[in-house]
Amino acid sequence: MSASDKKKLRKEQAAGMTERQKQARKEATTVKIYTWIFVTVVILAVVVAVGVLVNRWFQSSGILERNTVAVTFDDEKKLSAADLNYYFIDAVVGDYNDAYSASGGYADAYLAYLGLDTTKPLDQQDYVTGNETWADHYTNLAVNNAKQTYAICKEAKAQGFVLTEENIAAIDSQMDNLDAYAAYLGFSNAQAYLKNSYGPGANLESFRAYLEDMALASAYQAQYNESLTFDAERVAAYDEEHSQDFNSYTYAYYTVSVSGFLVNGDVDPETGAVTFTDEQRAEALAAAEEAARKLLESKDVILLDKAIATMDINKDNENAASTKANRYFSSQISSSAVYHDWVLDESRQPGDMEVFPVTSTSTEDGEEVTTTTGYTVVLFQERSDNRIRMADVRHILIPYAHEDSSDTSDTYTDEEKQAAKEKAEEVYQQWKDGEATEDSFAALAATESSDSSASNGGLITDIYEGMTVESFNDWLFDESRQPGDNGIVESEYGYHVMYYVAAGEHNYRDYMIIETLRSTDMNEWLNGIVENVAVTDGDASRLSRGMVLSNGQ
Repeated sequence: MSASDKKKLRKEQAAGMTERQKQARKEATTVKIYTWIFVTVVILAVVVAVGVLVNRWFQSSGILERNTVAVTFDDEKKLSAADLNYYFIDAVVGDYNDAYSASGGYADAYLAYLGLDTTKPLDQQDYVTGNETWADHYTNLAVNNAKQTYAICKEAKAQGFVLTEENIAAIDSQMDNLDAYAAYLGFSNAQAYLKNSYGPGANLESFRAYLEDMALASAYQAQYNESLTFDAERVAAYDEEHSQDFNSYTYAYYTVSVSGFLVNGDVDPETGAVTFTDEQRAEALAAAEEAARKLLESKDVILLDKAIATMDINKDNENAASTKANRYFSSQISSSAVYHDWVLDESRQPGDMEVFPVTSTSTEDGEEVTTTTGYTVVLFQERSDNRIRMADVRHILIPYAHEDSSDTSDTYTDEEKQAAKEKAEEVYQQWKDGEATEDSFAALAATESSDSSASNGGLITDIYEGMTVESFNDWLFDESRQPGDNGIVESEYGYHVMYYVAAGEHNYRDYMIIETLRSTDMNEWLNGIVENVAVTDGDASRLSRGMVLSNGQ
């Protein structure tokens, strides 16, 4: 039967149906359609519901992060997005903590000054270069940090270096403390805490591997650093080539601003902006220079301060800090400072003074314009070649403490000071009644000292003369001091139970040179092993690139 015959037969069959048959068929078809729609909707709803749950579970499970290769080193070390995210998060948090410390607790404002809004996702903000986002910046930083860690670990393994039992115990302790820390922060367990901190791909196994890599790299780097030696000839040669770099200079300076002499300008009634004629600016410039040169009559810092305070522009100034010369003591003077070469000149003598114009450059009508904004007066006080003694000491700090714990002042009663003294004498006597050795002193310092050096047995090395408070310094650098000497010293912080270890191997100048050479050699070694690592980029899109650092509160 042909297709046309089949079509004709269907039409005839349909025409022969009674109205009742047609109605019955219509009803049957309607029920079938409704049933199909109902089943489809139910199935679709179930699929959507299950899909949402599966998707949520899938997204939060970390499967994608753990199975997405973010970067590969030397075709052998593959880091998943979850692995690299440890480096990513730690780079971000590290910068935030640094900003917190640098700003005295105002990290958000400090980072905002650097161009990072902590209330917005990292991947929605341009980095300072303008060619990438902050998320890109931290991704690159994470890759570089991971690359360096891998390179050092690879070198360590090649040299047969392994973690010590103490290193492993420290990692064990970190892992063991995760549950307690998680509970303290309100998480059900360590796994939940890790996921919250490092993303859905984080787990206990990969986090431990991360800690082990970091520990191995750190320990081997420290060992290599300590293994470096520097003979006297190399130190002397470097000293000769960079003689000025290791001097220290003491000087005072004060800048007389031209703006302080700009008076009687024209005020715009609408904007309030003040403008001055070229003649007025020239007069202000001359007056500022004259005032600065008048300060040259002061040959010491006390006289200079008095002269600054009596200047006409400072008579009504209630800010005492701005009416005194700035004191400066450093071996590092910015090369951009107008007085840099003058201070470093070997012919410079105490009491020498000079005036230096301070300028700024701007662009007007396509041309650079240099404007003198003030005059800086510099008083040279002293130059030191830093060939001063150094020493190593152990100490136990027994600080002054208030009886009232809510008292945060720096003023202590005689009774509070006496209590600290008695405690120090008790600790000192305890040491003398025991083995009275350096080792027993170190053990006692670890449990009794309130100083940060307690974790190292109270040991402080490479102290240079003049570095500490006066009483501590005087005891330490007494001409008669010998290894093993001990005693008690009082300072503004409390009482120090002292144990003299030894005089420093070098003077402070040689120490600075050696540390400079050490840094140079370490950088050359590190760059050498890192640059040989082949990097293959993968998919880094699953890092915490949308991370928001603060809720703005």
